[in-house]
Amino acid sequence: VYLLDGEHLVGSNRDVTGIPAILRALLDGPTPQDSDKRFTSAIPLNTKLVDAHTDATILTITLKLDPNGQGFAGPNGPIAMAKVA
Repeated sequence: VYLLDGEHLVGSNRDVTGIPAILRALLDGPTPQDSDKRFTSAIPLNTKLVDAHTDATILTITLKLDPNGQGFAGPNGPIAMAKVA
């Protein structure tokens, strides 16, 4: 799982197995230990994983964004998309 340290992506070790669990860990954002290191997430709050499936070598994910938020259009949008990609 990658988070932000300022404007830079940094790895955060998580003990998760499988694509859905990895995506959920990413969407859950920083753990208390990550927050102690001042790591943050650019992914909008309340973003939910709807579906994740693979077709050959392509992973397709469907996310549900908070209808009251900016989604990925805000200033952190490109960074958030990089984290998901």
